[in-house]
Order: sequence, then structure tokens, then C-alpha cells
Amino acid sequence: MSGSHHVEKAHTSSDVHRYSSHVTPSVEIYGHAPHISAHDRRKRVVPSSQNTSFVSYKYYNEVQPENAIPTGVWNGSSSYSDFIIPDTCHILNDVNLEFTLQWTSDGSSGTGNNITPKPAHQMIDYISLMFEGSGQDSCILRGEDQQLLYLASTSDEEFRRSAHSYGMDPTDDTRVNVRTFAAATGNSQSFTRKYRIRVGGPLGSSRIFAAGIVDDLRIRVHWATSATTALTGTPTVSLQSTQLIIEEQQLTRSDFDRLMAQYRSDSGVSHRWAEVRVSSHPFTVSSGMSLSQVLNSHSSYAAGLLVTCRSQLTTGAGPTTFLPITSLQLHDERNVKLSNVMTDEFLRDHVSRAGDWASDAARTTPFYFIPFSLSLASLFAHGTSTGGLKLSSRDKLDIVASATMASTNSGNIQIDIGSINPAWMDISRGKVRMAKS
Repeated sequence: MSGSHHVEKAHTSSDVHRYSSHVTPSVEIYGHAPHISAHDRRKRVVPSSQNTSFVSYKYYNEVQPENAIPTGVWNGSSSYSDFIIPDTCHILNDVNLEFTLQWTSDGSSGTGNNITPKPAHQMIDYISLMFEGSGQDSCILRGEDQQLLYLASTSDEEFRRSAHSYGMDPTDDTRVNVRTFAAATGNSQSFTRKYRIRVGGPLGSSRIFAAGIVDDLRIRVHWATSATTALTGTPTVSLQSTQLIIEEQQLTRSDFDRLMAQYRSDSGVSHRWAEVRVSSHPFTVSSGMSLSQVLNSHSSYAAGLLVTCRSQLTTGAGPTTFLPITSLQLHDERNVKLSNVMTDEFLRDHVSRAGDWASDAARTTPFYFIPFSLSLASLFAHGTSTGGLKLSSRDKLDIVASATMASTNSGNIQIDIGSINPAWMDISRGKVRMAKS
């Protein structure tokens, strides 16, 4: 009847038995629970959805580098900036590196000068996390790997919102183009741009209680030797400033004391994160040539592989331009197949989606995530491990070279193989120990 409400008949007793799995909820959607408010300590009964179990206050912390801005950054020399996360921080919700690039047109022939910048991640060679007293780099995050993870794990909406700070063009759906500058119209003109990128690794997948760690947590940013892929004229490029922006959650006294006791106890706490262990292999190839690389650097329990190919050139667009392969296949030490032959198209379309990534950036940029687990994306985002494969140092990766590989830099290319390994940050009595697979 027009305008009437349709009402289903009530279930009979026999219906309830037949459909009990559908009509018996496992969660009380209109349930209530007792709640003690953090600010006035009153006990109330609230809807279950409003019964928060963790009370905090979001706070932004700016951390300046321990050392002065190095001279010669991005001008062919290797240099770094050191930061120490304050031990007054509570929960590290997010850690971002902020830096400002400046370029200046030539003093006598500056008209028309311009630069083509790299994506922000690739202006960095790598970031190392060091816990004072451990005597080692506890974690190394390569800029190019972090760039590919950003492209793969960022949804279309989030890419449009964040691309500016990552040095990418937010209007480019292919996620290939960088943000450009306007050319100089005179001599000695200066142009600046601020970049802000997220620091990954255990700081990206685990909400670490920094105050519970005894040793200093040092973040060392190793700057790339160049921030550009091309120069027009003779402009100069420099690093003007840098700092860390820490988004922390400040806790109530009871939560702070509880976590402090946990971190300083003998049993402690462990955080899982995704380590990318990379080996680089130079080849000189022709189109259709078969390459075989033994995975002697990757004897570990791996959640997947990340494979990329690029020119051996270390200047211009060589380090940032990824090349398509024709196909690849994994074999074990007895030459038994660990995978079927996977073509470039199959890897970038079907296999990439199998990693549970938020974007299809691999369709336009040839990088190859090969998952052994159910969800590589969840391992990087939350430290959730969903399986893997034990690699032997005698397993091998067979690759067939493409025409593009052969025509780039006279066929002198480099293949990077990264095994993605679930790793642990074990914290006991406030001391940190990194346990890797």
C-alpha cells in the first residue's frame, strides 16, 4: 500500500531455532556499561559505544636537531642531522620530519633558472633509529622504500590531502609527477618550500611509550647527495631548516604509572614492526635476457618481497625512475618453483592488490610487492603479522629483462631486492633490544 510501512511477521519458535545464528547478536548494540570519568571520577552508566577505555590528551611537540644544519646538504656531500626524542613524551602517536628546501637563481644569469625536485622521501638517503647504549643502528629506513610505501598505502583521498607535504602533485592521479617550481624571472631570486613526511618503522606502526624507555632514542637523518633530478641554468640548492614534529598522547596519571610499570618490569612489552632488508645487484642486460639472483642476503622469515629496477646512474632522474621488468619467478635451492612465472602486468595489477594496499599506484609506477602473508599493508601500518615464508640463503629470484631495461643507460641497471621481515622491539626494564627474523 502506498505510504504504508512494511512490517515483517514475528518469528515463530521454530523460526528462532532455524535462524538463531542471525537473530542472536554477539554484541549488545543497545547495551550500557559502567564508566568512571577521568576528570571528575564520577561513576556513570553510559552506552557501550561511549565507554572509552583509554583517556589521553593530544599534544604536538617540536624537536630541534642536536647539531647545526650541515653545510653542503644536497650538493654532493654526505651529511646528517641528529634528533633526540624527549623522555618527557608519553605515547608517540606520530613522528614527522619537517624540512625546508631553498633554491636561488644565479646572481648574473638567473633568468629562466629552475629545478625539478625529487619527492620528499627521496631527498633523504636513509633514516636510522639508535638507542643510546645499544651501539648499533636499531632500524634503517631507506628514503626510496618509504616513498614506495607511501604511494602504495595511501588512499586516493589521503593522497590528495598529503601530497603537497610529500613533494607530489596532488592533482596527478597516477602519482608519478612531483610538485614543480615556477622558473626564476631574475637574478638571485630565492624560492622556498616546506616538506613534512612521516617517519616509519616501529615509530609508524607502534604507539611507543617513550617515557618508559631508559636510553635516549636518537633519530639520525642521512640526507641524500642531491634533492633534484634536473637543473635549468645554475641555481643553488640548500637546506634551510629542519625539525621533528611529534604528535603525542599525554596520559592521565593512572595510565602513565601503569605503562611505566609495564615498560620497566622484567616481562616488559614488545612492539612488532616491518623491517625491509635490501640488497642491490648491478647487471648489464639485453631485452629478453634471463637474470638469476641468489637471495643470500635474505635468509629469514619473510612476509613478502619488494623488487624494483632502475638505472645504475646516481645523478639526474636515474635514482628515482623505476623500470618495468618482463617477468619474475622464485625457485628454491633445488630449483623447485616457489612461485609461477609472474608477468609485469600480473604483478602490478593482481599481485599488488593481494597485498591489501589502499592504492593502485603500482599500475603506473613499476614496483613489485610480492606478498607471502595475507596482508602486507597491515604489517606496515599496525605490526599485524598474517603469515610468511622461510627464505633460504640459496633460494633465487629469476627475472626476464624488458626492452625498457635494455634501452636505459645502455642496459646498465640495478635490481634492488627487499625482504619484508616481521621484527620485534623488545623493551624490558626500560632497555630496548631489537630482535629481527
